[in-house]
Amino acid sequence: MSIPIDLPHDVLSYHDNIFYDLVRGKCGGIVEEIFKFQKIRSAQTLLRITDIFDFMSYDSDDLNVLKQKVGFRLNNGQYQIKPGILMDVDSFLQSLRIANDNLLKAVPIDYSSDNFTISQDFLRKHPIIMSLIQYYSIEQLNSDDTGMSFLNSLMKNITQNLSRPKNSYRYNEHVKRFAVSLYILAGRNAYEFVRINIPGAFPSTSTIQSFLDEEERHMKEGEFRFDIVRRHLSLTNTNIAFCSEDCTAIIPKVAYDINSNSFVGFSLPLDVGRPITDHYRTESFAQLESWFSSVDKSTLLNIHMIQPITSTEQTSSPIILSAYGTNSKYTSIDIIRRWIWIFDECLAKGIRIIGFSTDGDPKYLKAMKLVLGFFASLPNMKISDRPHAFEVSRPDNWNWFFLRQRQLILCFQDPIHICTKLRNRLLSTTAEMIIGNQRISLDLLSEMIASRSKLKHGLVKSDIYPHDKQNFASCEKISSNSVISTLEEISNSLATRLYLRLIRSVIIAYIDRATSINDRVYHAWFTVFLCRIWWAWLLTKTEHDSDEMLSRSSHENSSQSIGKLKRKFLSQIRRFNRSKSMHIN
Repeated sequence: MSIPIDLPHDVLSYHDNIFYDLVRGKCGGIVEEIFKFQKIRSAQTLLRITDIFDFMSYDSDDLNVLKQKVGFRLNNGQYQIKPGILMDVDSFLQSLRIANDNLLKAVPIDYSSDNFTISQDFLRKHPIIMSLIQYYSIEQLNSDDTGMSFLNSLMKNITQNLSRPKNSYRYNEHVKRFAVSLYILAGRNAYEFVRINIPGAFPSTSTIQSFLDEEERHMKEGEFRFDIVRRHLSLTNTNIAFCSEDCTAIIPKVAYDINSNSFVGFSLPLDVGRPITDHYRTESFAQLESWFSSVDKSTLLNIHMIQPITSTEQTSSPIILSAYGTNSKYTSIDIIRRWIWIFDECLAKGIRIIGFSTDGDPKYLKAMKLVLGFFASLPNMKISDRPHAFEVSRPDNWNWFFLRQRQLILCFQDPIHICTKLRNRLLSTTAEMIIGNQRISLDLLSEMIASRSKLKHGLVKSDIYPHDKQNFASCEKISSNSVISTLEEISNSLATRLYLRLIRSVIIAYIDRATSINDRVYHAWFTVFLCRIWWAWLLTKTEHDSDEMLSRSSHENSSQSIGKLKRKFLSQIRRFNRSKSMHIN
């Protein structure tokens, strides 16, 4: 049986070196080493440890030296703690518990009285209590101040939880809502960092997930969450939004969703362009087996996002409208029907969708052209005649402005995709681009990197030949003003500079948030007119013209390289001529 030892009256306030000195004096250097190894830095921490010698059961090479000091190694590989060390630790712990019990007894609490009495000695040892008393005294005088209500709830929650076992922690409604917001806005890692460093303040991540499920935030495949979008927009005081849609490749896999009681992973069928939810729900194994043998698995995940449109002073986060698996077996008409349905459903919820944005997939590009009436029309779908279409006021002589005067929605391609596609065209080994008698080539950038100081242009080889073709940072770097100005020192670089200027203008007009309205309009129309002039020039070229242009652009190359360039460019000229004849007809 362990015998209590004499400890200082203020031992419960000891920590770090003072605490370790006390342990070494009462229990010896080995016990001090045990505490230091386990980062037991204070008497209060020691009282919360369940088993000081729990580390003896761990299988780790880092512990072998300490284990040999603490115990005897048995033939079966286990360790037996030395009796003297065990007795010293037990006596020290028993003495600490006695000191802690005596301290609690020194705080008389009369539950039958409204007055709460605390000894002066206890207050001196714990000055935080005096600070709390002063805070609540001031807070009581300012009872109308609601700004401190959450702080009061949080402090009350923490103090109540710390007096309970961990499996009995409880959280009030204010703390729950704050914890959910912190988890969503900051992310899982940041939330865990805060939770671990403030014990008893916030629930675990698994509890947070259960809160989210209780709030019916679980997404069902193919379900469009118009009500949640409406609530989200109400927080930003707006009813105007833009919708975006994009697909990303996924690994085909079928799984059972317990929340919807259906199987997820099969490609959902479309009804007038929109997915049918809960289509793959069955109690029959034969039916499931039939689906596996006859139904395509989803190879793409299609996501619809809603971006609230607010004033420039406000910031707003997007929200997911819907997500579902698909196999891309749908048409441009299906896309248009889905967009019109989303528009109507949002309008019924009081939300005005201004337009839709997507990437450069041919189906989506065709859908955007048909919706906008851009050299295409939908004879059986009079979209611009719908009652909620807006008017586009423009001068009658603006025959270059390709937009109908009545438009239901606007469409544009994701500008980041545009930039990466323009950059990737430079990387193509099957296409050649020429403006005038000069080639557009990354070889000029390579020459610049090799012959000019990096301090002038800031490029490295990996910037012009990125491994990731969706690397937008590469687009920003190769089209920077410093690169374009440095290229002026390289001969025959005008065409390449124009092309990089095109990428730069797309970034300034559609991506850079700091761009002023005037600059945004200027660069937007610069890209339009540059592409139109370039296209018109290409349509005037014939196969005969290609010989002269390629010979001029490659006069320093070998005859073999010139022949290769000619073959590439001839095939493009033929395509241009075919498209020109189709356009004229």
